[in-house]
Amino acid sequence: MPSTVSRGDANLAIQRVVTVASCPDKQLPDVHLLRQRFKQFGMNLVAGASEDKLHKKILMRPETWLGMISYWFYAKCSGIRVWMNPWLAKAAFLIEHVGHFRDVPHILVCIKGGLACDWERQQLQPTGVVAREYATEYILYLKLCQNVEELQHFLESDAPLQECERLA
Repeated sequence: MPSTVSRGDANLAIQRVVTVASCPDKQLPDVHLLRQRFKQFGMNLVAGASEDKLHKKILMRPETWLGMISYWFYAKCSGIRVWMNPWLAKAAFLIEHVGHFRDVPHILVCIKGGLACDWERQQLQPTGVVAREYATEYILYLKLCQNVEELQHFLESDAPLQECERLA
């Protein structure tokens, strides 16, 4: 049974939820416009920008010279950057939240970008940590898009599941 969500005066039946999990910084404004236009998908956004509040004001970074050198060495050796764990936490939270409150397919969208987008996409693919931990518990699908225009076309087509890969 589809979930119903109230947004202002309109009650919308949610048939599937779309979350943009990965997107290049420069395309985020266009994704925000799509969120406003396609409310029937209860769209969420995990993707962030290096200049957003989370990255600039909330995430803690070393402030001393020794801390910065230690962090640089740790990041160089481990490959783990300061934004990676918060991204995983945001993705996990949204998957759990959507899964607990809406028994509908949840489509995770990745828009092609640079190295950060590649890493995020890898976490969502069947062998990635997010898919490995959540795909058997929730109704998850992965949709890969080349750009925001492809995402828009996907949404205009009512986000068909046959264009997505089922994560299971």
